[in-house]
Amino acid sequence: MQSFGAQARCCRQSKQDSDLMENRFNVFDRAAVRLHRDRAAPHMDRHDFLLREVGKRLA
Repeated sequence: MQSFGAQARCCRQSKQDSDLMENRFNVFDRAAVRLHRDRAAPHMDRHDFLLREVGKRLA
């Protein structure tokens, strides 16, 4: 009969592993993105040329 004890031990997730996996999916700090967007929005006209140029190059 085969023992599955070693296999079961190697397949267990540690708390640290599960924390890392959880953080992998949380790529963006939504609060920071919101703050940056809100800070930049009043000055968007200063950078409009850049958005138009990128749009032309992508189209």
